Amino acid sequence: MYRIITPKFTDLKDKKRKYKFGDIYPAKGIKVSKERLEELSSTNNKAKMIIIEEIPDKEFKNQEDIEETQVKVDDNE
Repeated sequence: MYRIITPKFTDLKDKKRKYKFGDIYPAKGIKVSKERLEELSSTNNKAKMIIIEEIPDKEFKNQEDIEETQVKVDDNE
């Protein structure tokens, strides 16, 4: 699981979904490749900055804590 560490981020590879600092990445229900996670975890992306960081599982007490912090997927997308 990853968290957004920039003030805001628009995922150009996911219908321009918007994220803000602290949001869980990817949005609930979205599958992301290992390559995409590596790209966003480094400066090897269009923004030339690290956008996400991995979150240790121990930061969450239970599944409800995780779900509360995830960006919701709009059914119309």
